[in-house]
Amino acid sequence: MDPKKLAAAGFFYTKKKDTVKCFECQITLSNWIADDNPKAEHQRWSGKCRFVRNVPCGNIPIGADPSTISKIPKRVDICGLYGLKYMALSAPDNDPQEIPEAVESVVNSDSSSKQPTYASYERRLRSFEICTYDTIYEKKEELAKAGFFYLSGLFEPSDQTMCFYCGKCLRAWERTDDPVKEHIRWYPQCKFIKKILAQKEKSELCTKQTDHESEIPTKCDYRFLI
Repeated sequence: MDPKKLAAAGFFYTKKKDTVKCFECQITLSNWIADDNPKAEHQRWSGKCRFVRNVPCGNIPIGADPSTISKIPKRVDICGLYGLKYMALSAPDNDPQEIPEAVESVVNSDSSSKQPTYASYERRLRSFEICTYDTIYEKKEELAKAGFFYLSGLFEPSDQTMCFYCGKCLRAWERTDDPVKEHIRWYPQCKFIKKILAQKEKSELCTKQTDHESEIPTKCDYRFLI
């Protein structure tokens, strides 16, 4: 098999017999024969690979000018690329107390959510049980409240998360990230995160008003001001 054809199809050599691996989707193929078409085989076995679909993924074609290659955002990814790994859950989903009931009821009754299976906070939270990334496992409660559930890769570990409502993904999480702020930053049109943000702002406003009222002297206190 011609190494150039394999490289042009997105593969690199693994140094194990005739096994090659895609730099993007991480699929490995072997047992090549002379008549095989690397690109066709890549499409056949991993049709959702971004490289196969010509989606910008950082690839630099042989002989191309690196400065002309489209860059992809660090945080945003295309969901569904590696498929969803659903967890077998037998326990009933309880209404999450952490999320305001008004928001939860509206969202659960909205049939336009992309992944209704994860409309429950508890189910989103449980999805992180299989996560091996400390960065997001430590903030799983925050991520679940922000609408995210863990999206495991089929070929290699990933810290990719998906919003159950808008179906969009975020990855490359850092310890200092605020899931709500990152969600609204990258996907401001998501109805779920907009409702959460509105509820959060309302709660903060009520807290400020309460604090302000507590600072106003009562009738009995006026004698100390004379």
